[in-house]
Amino acid sequence: MRSLLFLVALTSVASADRVVVLTDRADLPAALQGAAADRVDVVARATDSLPGDRVLDRAASAQHLAIANDATAVVWIDNGEVWIVSADGRDMRHAPLADSASPHVFGAIAASLLGEMIASDAPAPAPASAPPAAEVAIVPVAADPTAPALTAAAIVRAPETRRRAPRFDISGGTFLAERGMQFHQDPADALVAPPSYPGAGFGGVALQAAVFPRPEQPYGEDLTGPGATISIQKSTGAELGADDLLNDTYGRYSLDYTAFDLGVHYRHQTGPIVLDGMINFGRASWSLESDFPQSIEIPDTSYDYLGAGAAIELAVTERARLSLGARYMYLLSTGDISDQSWYGSGASQGFGLDVGIKVPITSVLYLRGSLEYRRIASTFIGDGNLSSSASMSSLDVSEIIDSWFTAGLQIGAAF
Repeated sequence: MRSLLFLVALTSVASADRVVVLTDRADLPAALQGAAADRVDVVARATDSLPGDRVLDRAASAQHLAIANDATAVVWIDNGEVWIVSADGRDMRHAPLADSASPHVFGAIAASLLGEMIASDAPAPAPASAPPAAEVAIVPVAADPTAPALTAAAIVRAPETRRRAPRFDISGGTFLAERGMQFHQDPADALVAPPSYPGAGFGGVALQAAVFPRPEQPYGEDLTGPGATISIQKSTGAELGADDLLNDTYGRYSLDYTAFDLGVHYRHQTGPIVLDGMINFGRASWSLESDFPQSIEIPDTSYDYLGAGAAIELAVTERARLSLGARYMYLLSTGDISDQSWYGSGASQGFGLDVGIKVPITSVLYLRGSLEYRRIASTFIGDGNLSSSASMSSLDVSEIIDSWFTAGLQIGAAF
């Protein structure tokens, strides 16, 4: 019925009628032009927002713009709704914009509001027996006649309550970690004891960056839509204490830990929740100093992996966030572990768990705390020097469980 009313109303409108659309998107004016069946002249004016703290103030500015451009009406998007105001200020209408990303939805809603406005301007015939109706003065939404006309290059900032959705996020800080390796033997009562690598703590620095160029909504506090991330961790002054059972000595040796992770994400927001799906590639490398005793069978590792995972981020307050995530890691390489002179070939796989909390400092800056757990299990088929049951010098190692835990604190900016 609304569409029929719009078509009937447009048949009485001259093609010279002009409608101004305030937007920085080229697809919205074209969508309205198509929905209006080319019966009105749609003109685009690029603008970030209309001046005014209240919607009526912004409507007055829009009316003044219609007058300055000799237009019938002005259409714009305000707080997730399509608004339209006539040049004389006597008619102002609005409706929710269900999908801000779709130009067709905008065009249909704007065309419907325009049709209702045009139809309401046509006087309805009064019954023949009805007495003349008394004239009632209608006060239009008035604009300041002395104010300068809004130009096509308006640079008025949006109100603080309508912050533009962030597209970039960068953060840096420090972390504390603990890593250990468990060596399992087959048979369990092998004559030679396996190496000992209990949990050892160390610290380091971390950097993270993210870019999400096409957010799902123009305004908001969260990264949404398709995007990419990178994270880097580097140990500082890390050491490993190890017992040399063969020579009956103990020493502390330098340990270098370097890790990076590249991820492709899609983040979808539904109410207070953001769902994050990701595919990633990464590396976690552990290298001992060159004078580490060869008699201690703890290998260097360099885990290259492809991963997939998901996370959920919950809005605790307006801008504070709590996140939970999990990932699976398919190992592409493991470093010295799979060398024939060490433990030989086999299969490796891993998983990880993540917990994070984000607390705002300013409208841009925030403080983030994170907890990460990674576990990689490597099983061997027995063709390595230290895993073969046929070798008298073998440790009969059948599996190595490598796990580490990090707790980080970072300061970042989202913009």
